[in-house]
Order: sequence, then C-alpha cells, then structure tokens
Amino acid sequence: MRFDRLLYEFIPRSRTHPSFDHHDNFRSHVCREQCLIRPPVRHFAFTPVHGLTGDNVRDAPFFDELWPTLLERIADTSFLAAHNAPFDRHVLESCCRTYHLQQPPQPFVCTVRLARTVWSVYPTKLPDVCRHLKIQLRHHEAGSDAEACARIVIAAKNAGWRYGAWTAQFRREMGRAW
Repeated sequence: MRFDRLLYEFIPRSRTHPSFDHHDNFRSHVCREQCLIRPPVRHFAFTPVHGLTGDNVRDAPFFDELWPTLLERIADTSFLAAHNAPFDRHVLESCCRTYHLQQPPQPFVCTVRLARTVWSVYPTKLPDVCRHLKIQLRHHEAGSDAEACARIVIAAKNAGWRYGAWTAQFRREMGRAW
C-alpha cells in the first residue's frame, strides 16, 4: 500500500482523548472532534470500509491547513490514545513529515495494549474490546472509533491503570507507543 493512500484513508479519523487536570484525574467528559481532510490525490482505496468518497472531502482542508489548529487543540493533553497506536502514530508522523509540520509531542497510549494488560482481552480488535467493556461502537465510523478508544482509556483508569505509573515501565518493554 502506498503512503498517499494511507495519508487520506486513515488520517480523516476523529481524534478523541480523555481530558486530564494537573493531578492526573479524569474530568467527567470526553472531548470529541471530527474533521475530514482532503487528500493530495483523488484515488480512494478503502471506501467500502469507511464510506468516504471524493465528494465527502471535496471542500475539506488539506492536512497542512488543518494540522496547526488540531495541534493547538491537543496541546494540553498528556497523551493521544489510539487502537493499534503504532499504526496511527506512524501515519500521523508521516503526514507531518510530508508537509514539514511539527509532530505532536505527546506519546501515544495504545488501547490494544491496555486491553491486553488490564483485562487480558484476546482477540483485541476494537469491536472485541468494546464488546468486552460494553462500549457502543459503530466500527469504522471515525468519531465512534475514536470515542471508543477514549472510553477504553477511561475504563482502564477506573480499573486501576494510571498514566505515567505504568507507562514508563511498559514504554521500555514495548517501545514508544504504550
């Protein structure tokens, strides 16, 4: 699969993150923002999966037009959460490099790894984890997928996981995307 396909097939996801105050306590809400990003090319390879077509993104901004705003909106977050975070981190970093933009300074928390570590959930595809935790999901709908990741993080916190306490150990063991 070519990079330009990854660029526009996967970046139009919603980035949802649980909010933290300065004492690492969750606030009572999930911040949900969703936007479409116009690809640099017109070919869409995964329309049957996510339903996006050229008509959906015709008037949407390019990544380099939207990223400064998104970067500002995530500035106060401790981390970014994604299901299979190494993949999302790679795509986001590739987009930033392509457009010569600042990459997010936050580490990624991988909800696949959280589900395996906190609850021993296998298999750990997003629908499996959501079913285990009774989280509603409209799989492959960007906002729903992203909100599900945030709710997985909240459930892990409620189960005793603490960002930072486990993160340093697991980052050493598993690489940058915990």
